[in-house]
Parts: sequence; structure tokens; C-alpha cells
Amino acid sequence: MVTLNFFYKFMHLSEERMQQRIHEKLNEQKDAMEQNITMNVIARLQRQNPDLRLDLDMLRFSARSSVEASSAQQVVVQVE
Repeated sequence: MVTLNFFYKFMHLSEERMQQRIHEKLNEQKDAMEQNITMNVIARLQRQNPDLRLDLDMLRFSARSSVEASSAQQVVVQVE
């Protein structure tokens, strides 16, 4: 009986870990898509107005973390 109880607990933990990994992967994909969209929008704006200068603080306000803020800065550097 103890073995069966241990098995159920192990399976539950495994499912939680798997769901957490799936959630993390989905967030990574979402972040990559958001960065790609941001790069495309910035590129289009700069093609329409070559004198356009972007304020990095404007890109940071929507970032969820400092990692995303630095990604936003990299987007501007790549486009410029």
C-alpha cells in the first residue's frame, strides 16, 4: 500500500513539473513572438520616417522583467 501511495504522489509531481515546463516553453515562444513583432513594427516605422529616433524607455515600460527590457534594447540596436 505504501508503494502505491508513493507512486501516486510521484505521478502527481511529474505532471506538475511537466505542466510547469510546458508553461515555461509557451512563455518563451510568446516572448520571442512579441520581440519579433516589435522588431517588425519598429522597422516599418523607421522605413516610413528615417529620422525617427526611439526612446528605449518607451520600449521598457511594457517589459515584464529586466531580461525583457534588455531584449527590447537589443531590438532597437538590431533595427538601427
